[in-house]
Amino acid sequence: GTVSELEGGVGTVSELEGVLGTVSELEGAVGTVSGLEGGVGTVSGLEVGIGTVSELEGGAGTVSELEGGVVTVSELEGGAGTVSELECVVGIVSELEGGRGTVSELEGGVGTVSGLEGGVGTVSELEDDVGTVSELECVVGIVREVEGGLGTVSELEGGMGTVSGLEGGVGTVSELEGGVGTGSELEGVLGTVSELEGGGGTVSELEGVLGTVSELEGGVGTVSELEGVLGTVSELEGGVGTVSELECVVVIVSGLEDRGGTVSELEGGVETVCGLEGGVGTVSELEGGVGTVSELEGGM
Repeated sequence: GTVSELEGGVGTVSELEGVLGTVSELEGAVGTVSGLEGGVGTVSGLEVGIGTVSELEGGAGTVSELEGGVVTVSELEGGAGTVSELECVVGIVSELEGGRGTVSELEGGVGTVSGLEGGVGTVSELEDDVGTVSELECVVGIVREVEGGLGTVSELEGGMGTVSGLEGGVGTVSELEGGVGTGSELEGVLGTVSELEGGGGTVSELEGVLGTVSELEGGVGTVSELEGVLGTVSELEGGVGTVSELECVVVIVSGLEDRGGTVSELEGGVETVCGLEGGVGTVSELEGGVGTVSELEGGM
């Protein structure tokens, strides 16, 4: 599957088994490669675009040379995730099992590596940035060369984590078992709530902020009222994922099993709901945007 040389368009390659999926040379467009089994997913050469490579099993995910865009590499099992040479970009590499997560050479961006088991997490060469490495088991975690930034590594069990009313700061709540993690009313802040078991994760009322709620089991993940923000709710089992009231935002809701995924009321944004099994996927009220619903089994 190949989509190349699109100017101001949309490129999508999905539901490939044992296939090479490539989306390249997109200017001001959206490149997506998803649902690859035993294949290679590559998104490169994007300017002011969005690159996403997800759900790769035993494959390699690479996103490189992005300027002013959003980069996400997730759900790699036994593979390698690399995000490099990003300027003014948000780089996220998560959920690598037995693999390597690397975010390097970021200027004016946010680098996060989390949820690595038996792997290596590295965040380096950040200027005026925030570097966070958390939830590592049998892993080498390195946060270095951070100028004017903050590095955090934490492991809380059975506690309550709350970060509120921060301006230009960093809020991190990670590895809470049976607790509650809340990050709210943050301006110019990175709010992260991850790996809550049997609890609730909420990120709301954020302006110019990256809000992420991930890996909730039997809980509820909500990202709402975000302006100019990347909202992601993923990998909810038996829970509900909702992203609403977003303006000029990229919204991704993926990996919901037996439940409902809803993305609504977006203006000038890109909406994607994929990987729902036995659930309901809804994309509505789009103005000047792109709506995609794919890979639904036994659902509407």
